[in-house]
Amino acid sequence: MFSAQEGNHMRRFFFVCLLTCIVHLYPFPSHAIVVSIDEFSITRNGGAFFTDSFTDGNEPPSTPTTLSYSVRGIIPNTAESGGQLLLDSVNGTFSLNAVGQPRRVVSALLLTDANSSNLTTGLKSDDTLSLGMSIK
Repeated sequence: MFSAQEGNHMRRFFFVCLLTCIVHLYPFPSHAIVVSIDEFSITRNGGAFFTDSFTDGNEPPSTPTTLSYSVRGIIPNTAESGGQLLLDSVNGTFSLNAVGQPRRVVSALLLTDANSSNLTTGLKSDDTLSLGMSIK
């Protein structure tokens, strides 16, 4: 049998262990991150290369040019309207942040020509790039 003091220590230890398990296993509520983008543009070697002002009503992967986006997550067909693209992390795919914690990600990657022998198309390592984005 345990003495009264040892019993108190055991109860306290059990309570701390139980509390630790609850804190680590309880699904705390998370909040969605919603971002509105007015325009995305790329300048290559001082000249306009790509601009999407999100006014054509066609959300990514569609672009106003022959290029296209690679989409991670879901961008609903109602996400582009009134000159804005709405990205909502609720529609994201599961990923891990830098410290290994789960999160949701919605992203659109502009696909350009990757042929290294043709230096006039796409974005290459010898280009000087300027990226612009207007976010609300």
